[in-house]
Amino acid sequence: ERYKRATEFIDVLRGLWNNEKFSYDGDFFKYKDAHLLLRPGHARSPEIFSVSAGDEGRDFIAQTCDWWFINYPKAAENTDDVMRGVEEAITDMRRRAEREGRHVRFGMNPFVGIAADEQTGIDAIINQILKFDPDTDQRKLQRRMLPALKAGLIGKPEDVIKQLGRYRDLGLELILCK
Repeated sequence: ERYKRATEFIDVLRGLWNNEKFSYDGDFFKYKDAHLLLRPGHARSPEIFSVSAGDEGRDFIAQTCDWWFINYPKAAENTDDVMRGVEEAITDMRRRAEREGRHVRFGMNPFVGIAADEQTGIDAIINQILKFDPDTDQRKLQRRMLPALKAGLIGKPEDVIKQLGRYRDLGLELILCK
């Protein structure tokens, strides 16, 4: 039900963005001659971003959204495992979007850190987080962060740039740096 509601919500947003007056009669939203006082300043509608790992969520994204933030493979042991998981996810979403006659773009939000080596960078990232919440359990923090830390984007500048290129070559167009 949440994806049906989200689809209707996005239909309403796009309808309001693209029309002076807009009517909609859905299961969750009903509008007659609705309008926005301020609409987007350009002809192209704002893009819709989403994240989901499950089949139903991926289908929703393929049918409705413009961008998909890819989840990290939870079982990844290293950067190569992350790369394989990202590649499989992109292949799957491209197939789903193609089936819908659509194109979805890809992004992710890894930790990015420049340091002398990976461990020094990871330690610096954790220390920055602990500045904001010094009572955080560091072991729990690392467990939650671990997948994003395995993206291979922490270390020497040349290594980070090379890894960003690998992600670009897989089809990622947007990296939101943490």
